[in-house]
Amino acid sequence: MDFNKDTPTGAFKIQEKIFQIPKPFNEGHVCTTSEAGVLNQILAENTRNNWATRVKKETEKATFDQTKMQAEIDEYLENYEFGARRGRGPSDPIEREALNMAKEIVRGALREKGFKLADVSVEDINRLAEEAVAANPDIMKEAKRRVDQRTKLGVGELDLSSVGSDVAENTAEEGT
Repeated sequence: MDFNKDTPTGAFKIQEKIFQIPKPFNEGHVCTTSEAGVLNQILAENTRNNWATRVKKETEKATFDQTKMQAEIDEYLENYEFGARRGRGPSDPIEREALNMAKEIVRGALREKGFKLADVSVEDINRLAEEAVAANPDIMKEAKRRVDQRTKLGVGELDLSSVGSDVAENTAEEGT
């Protein structure tokens, strides 16, 4: 590993003690053979972790199609980014609330129809929820009402001055 006193570092906790760990990798870094091997291994493991449940379910239901699944995994990998979270959902609080409401509606409907939620992919639930929001404007109206209500509630007369003071003290002691 190539780093020196000028290499950026980041605080990292090990057994409740803070250590400065080098961050030698930057955009444009040329990987060594070992680094490339590790990245390729992580990519393969992440792909396996993200697809194992779906492959298992389709195999158990006797609907597994190797060619189709390979094409879906290829498409997934074309858009793959290390460290990027997928499907985090909308950043707008009203849209996020509407989607969460719709997911609950979808889960309830699936249960009523006799589906086991463990047998339904997250992708299917998300797709059905997005379709429900698009088809039913009342979901968005209710989401707006809920978000507005939460915004109005506030914290009242709570004394919040002591919140976080122990965090500030610990940070000062650790020098970060």
